[in-house]
Amino acid sequence: MGEDVRTVERPTVGAEGETAPTVGGVVSWLVFGWVTATIGWMALPQAGRLYDFRAFYAAGDMVRHQPGRLYDLAAQAAVQNAVVCPMWRGVPFYHPSYEALLYVPLTWMHYHTAYMVYVVWNLLLLGAAYMLAPRTVDAAVAKAPRAALFFLCFP
Repeated sequence: MGEDVRTVERPTVGAEGETAPTVGGVVSWLVFGWVTATIGWMALPQAGRLYDFRAFYAAGDMVRHQPGRLYDLAAQAAVQNAVVCPMWRGVPFYHPSYEALLYVPLTWMHYHTAYMVYVVWNLLLLGAAYMLAPRTVDAAVAKAPRAALFFLCFP
C-alpha cells in the first residue's frame, strides 16, 4: 500500500549521523587531489593564464592598491598582465566586490604559490563536503562507491 523507499544506511561511529571516512574515500580524495594539483601545476605556465584564478588574484591585488578601479576592465587587464603574466586579453572579474577581499591574502604570495594554495584549499573544502554529505542515499546511487562521486567534480 505504501511507497517502498529503499535507502542504504551507513554505519555510524560516535555522534549521531557521524561516520568514519572509508579507505576508498581517503584514497579517492588523495588520488583526485594529486591529479588535480599535477594537472594544475603543469598547465599553469600555458593554459593556466586563462584560469579564473587569474582574475581572482588580480582582483585581490586591485583591492590592495587601487580599489576604486576594481570593475574597470582595462585596469583589470593591466594588473593581470603586470602581476600574473602578459596576455593578449584579461579575464574579467565580475563577482561582488566583497568576494575580492577573500583573495587579498593570496596576493602576498607569488602567483604560482598562491594558485597551489588555492587548489589545496578547494580540495580541503571538497573533502569537508564529502564528510558532511548526507549518509542516506538513494539505492540506485548507493550501488556506486560513494568515493567515486569525487570524480564528478573534476574540473
